[in-house]
Amino acid sequence: MNTAANSPSESGSDDDRISHLDTPDGLRARIRELEAQLDLHQRGQTRHLRARHMENLGELTIGIAHDLNNALAPVLMSIDLLRLRVDNASCERLLQAVETSARRGADLVKQVLVYARGLEGAPVPLHAAQLIKDVALVASETFPAGIATTASIDPQLWPVMADPTQLHQVLLNLAINARDAMPAGGSLTFTARNLPPLPAADAAGASGMPCGPVIEITVRDTGTGIAPEVRERLFDPFFTTKPGGRGLGMGLATARTIVNAHGGVITFESEPGQGATFTIRLPADPALRPPARCESPSRFPSGRGQLLLVIEDEPSLRDVMQQTLESFGYQVITAEDGRAGIELFEKRHKEIAATLVDLLMPRVDGMTTIRELRRIVPGAVVLAMSGLGSQETAAREAGARAFLAKPCGIDVLLQTLARLLV
Repeated sequence: MNTAANSPSESGSDDDRISHLDTPDGLRARIRELEAQLDLHQRGQTRHLRARHMENLGELTIGIAHDLNNALAPVLMSIDLLRLRVDNASCERLLQAVETSARRGADLVKQVLVYARGLEGAPVPLHAAQLIKDVALVASETFPAGIATTASIDPQLWPVMADPTQLHQVLLNLAINARDAMPAGGSLTFTARNLPPLPAADAAGASGMPCGPVIEITVRDTGTGIAPEVRERLFDPFFTTKPGGRGLGMGLATARTIVNAHGGVITFESEPGQGATFTIRLPADPALRPPARCESPSRFPSGRGQLLLVIEDEPSLRDVMQQTLESFGYQVITAEDGRAGIELFEKRHKEIAATLVDLLMPRVDGMTTIRELRRIVPGAVVLAMSGLGSQETAAREAGARAFLAKPCGIDVLLQTLARLLV
């Protein structure tokens, strides 16, 4: 008996569905429909799980990056200090090698942090042409002899608002990928030109191309090309097609994060065996006037016997900072955490000219320490330090007069102190 007989409309619908399934074609169509729905559901679950995985990985990465920056900070600071004490050509070469490796490590940490937490730089008016020339020069001098590097740049290339370190990082990442795609040699070509403004409607449809004046930078190689099956994941973090140990899989992910944060877009074209072309389009402003390059100071500023309190939980960095500051005319007392630092400041605050505070410490963290120092002495001069540059805003809100991102050289440390203690 058909129990749905009292609902003609529903009964008709069920009858139609059942009769539809009575035929082989109808049954196959229904199976395909169910498979499509299942596939769509599984893809949604996969995207959700990947997003959760990347969120957790990002938090883990931030913690590791902070610890690595703390480990690199005393190395870089010690190199500068040793240079002042050693006058020997062979030692200088060794120090240079150590410094190069340490700075490369610091740059790798920055790449990971850019993706995990976003950008921490400051855009300035910039001539991108000089950056492109710098990267092309590095490639021509350091890449294998079988790779020919050329650059074709519009002499009237418009200025952009960009962080020079980050844009340099993007171009260098693309150049290194191009090098790795040409193990047997080939050609690496940089180009840059101005693009006329597009109307807003046209720009929105042109792969998200920025409205208004735009500069276009391309990095083209004649290497192995990009296989179709990896294109969808090409900009995913920690995804790499390079052999084990040759890449972190962060270069393109970082590049896209930086370009997007600058209001631009990055795209690519490639066929297997035909090389690859990466194209960056950035908003430009012909009216910008970038400042001329300035040289670093030839000597480091010294103190005049002022007493400094260094609150830092990493023993190696605390010792190196004390030796460095004492070598440049300061008196230094130290504390291993926030609680000890607050107690020492309370006893000797009338003598202390400035306090250097690490932000991530056990027992009492740096933010709490800064606020407590400012409670004891409202006008206290505090210099905050952290391996995470993203903490600068919070540190200044807590009362810090200045902020140092670890790792840094003694030049940055001494120049910052000199500005605070004028």
